[in-house]
Amino acid sequence: MRRTQHLLGIAVVVLCLGLGTVLQAGAHEGATRSDGLGDVHFSVSCTDAAQAKFHRAMALYHSFDWPRGKAAFDEIASIEPRCGMAYWGLAMVAADNPFGWPISLKLKEGAEAIQKAQDSGAATPRERYYIAALAVLYKDHETVPHRQRALAYEQAMEKLAATYPDDVEAKILSALIISANHDLNDKTFARPLKAAALLEPLFAAYPQQTSP
Repeated sequence: MRRTQHLLGIAVVVLCLGLGTVLQAGAHEGATRSDGLGDVHFSVSCTDAAQAKFHRAMALYHSFDWPRGKAAFDEIASIEPRCGMAYWGLAMVAADNPFGWPISLKLKEGAEAIQKAQDSGAATPRERYYIAALAVLYKDHETVPHRQRALAYEQAMEKLAATYPDDVEAKILSALIISANHDLNDKTFARPLKAAALLEPLFAAYPQQTSP
C-alpha cells in the first residue's frame, strides 16, 4: 500500500509539473502566466520580443497544447529566422507526448525542424546542447529503432541537466523523458522513481509556480 501511494504521488508530481512548468528561480521578469498556464522562464539568446514569446510557447508545450504551441514557435521563427531555439521548440512539439511514443512522434516534421535548428545556429553552448540532445531522437530514424534513439535522448538530456545544474527546465525535461522511457516489464519502477527524485524537490521548492 505504501509503495502504491508513493507511485500515485509520483504521478501527481509529474502531472502538476507537466501542466505548469517551474520557473528557474522564482519570479523572473518576462516570465508568463497567461491563459491559465503556469509560470515559465526559459532563457534564450534571441531578441527580447522573441524571448517573451518563447516563455509562452514553452508554457503551451508543458500544457500539452500542441496546436497553439506549434503556432507560437512558428511565430518566433517568422519574426527571427536565426533563432535556432524556435525550431528546437517546433521539434519538441513534433515529438508530442513522450508517453505516447513511438506512435505520437511526428518523425519527418521533427527531423526537419531540428535540422533547421542546427542550420540556424545558437548563440550559447547551452542552447547548442539542447539542440544536439533533441537531434539524437530524430537521427537516422528510418533505420535506428525507436527505443535505441529514445534511450540515447534520455542520456543526452541527463548530461545536459548535469552540465547546467541551475537549469530547472533541463531537469524537468530530463525527468519527463526518463519516466516516459519506463519499461512496463520493469516492476521495480526504476525510471519513474528516478524521475520523481528529480521532480519532487522542484515541486516542493516552487509550490506557487504550477497551474491548478
